[in-house]
Amino acid sequence: MKAAFQSTNAEQAVFGVLTMQELIADAVSEPRFHMFLIGAFALLAVAMASAGMYSVISCLVSQRTSEIAIRIALGASRRAIVRTVLGTTAAWVIAGLACGLSLGLATRNTIRTLSSTAVEGSPWMYVSVLLFFVLVTLAAAWLPVRRACRLDPATALRSE
Repeated sequence: MKAAFQSTNAEQAVFGVLTMQELIADAVSEPRFHMFLIGAFALLAVAMASAGMYSVISCLVSQRTSEIAIRIALGASRRAIVRTVLGTTAAWVIAGLACGLSLGLATRNTIRTLSSTAVEGSPWMYVSVLLFFVLVTLAAAWLPVRRACRLDPATALRSE
């Protein structure tokens, strides 16, 4: 391109010659970077939420160690222990998801007015987010529940 312009008019300044691919790459580089940052922060938020849920569930199980040990000593099955721990966990998670969903629905119009790139929420999006956090909670509860099921009642009651 530069050579063709130079051959017709040697005094013509030629600069900023780019291919269409380079123009498109330049045009989408900033939005692509913003989406990368949003995705990175979203993954960080999910990791922090998972670690927080694991910590809370682990703390709940450790606080109820003597109760779980007594139940095991009295003949409670593993299924009953799992149901007890997951029942408590489910109550907290359902309360948290209900609060988060209601706040999300209440603030969606405000967020839409503040950002021109806000995505319209569909019912499937809300359901998928709820299911995702239920799966994250089950993954976070796996180790504490497993530890509670393998609890030795004699050792746990002696340590109290």
